[in-house]
Amino acid sequence: MTAVGLGLPAETFSNAGKYGPHLLAPTASDLVKYGENNTILAGFHTDLNFLTIHGRSRYPGLHIWARNTGRRIPVSIPPGNNLLVQAGKQLEHITGGLVKAGFHEVVVNQRTVDVIERRKVENPDRPLVRISSTFFWHLGSDFDLVPMPELVEKAKKVRAEQVGLGRDEGREVVYEPMKVGKQVQSELKHIALLA
Repeated sequence: MTAVGLGLPAETFSNAGKYGPHLLAPTASDLVKYGENNTILAGFHTDLNFLTIHGRSRYPGLHIWARNTGRRIPVSIPPGNNLLVQAGKQLEHITGGLVKAGFHEVVVNQRTVDVIERRKVENPDRPLVRISSTFFWHLGSDFDLVPMPELVEKAKKVRAEQVGLGRDEGREVVYEPMKVGKQVQSELKHIALLA
């Protein structure tokens, strides 16, 4: 769907990610220990992969940041078979910045505290643990991560329009061609997860 939305053949990214090192990474947070309002469970960040797919947690706390306003928005994924999909840095890179990686964080908010208090009463024997199941979809490690010229041109037009409207877009980023594996290693070094 990402490729189709960008005007590309439907299989463009699915083929590129066929052998990607995808990762399902459930995380658990002890809300007895970390359940105070404004406690940061996962700090403000973007993800290094292509797409991040968030499932619905039993406890609220996921926030996204709108790039056009800078506002922090609490996420509410509707019940049922719904997911939140965010762009990662690989998608930003291959689109030349047309699609930006999504900023997000997990912070205990008042809604989280309210659910904690309700669950203490309704289910006193159950552990107060926030579990999130996040899937990180990657392009293949040996895939050439090269910005697509037609998308780079669109990104430049969008940037010029934003600057023309007086919106500070920061310095222009140059997305150098590289293998996805090199991009992942670079990102891991940047966040001190790889020496």
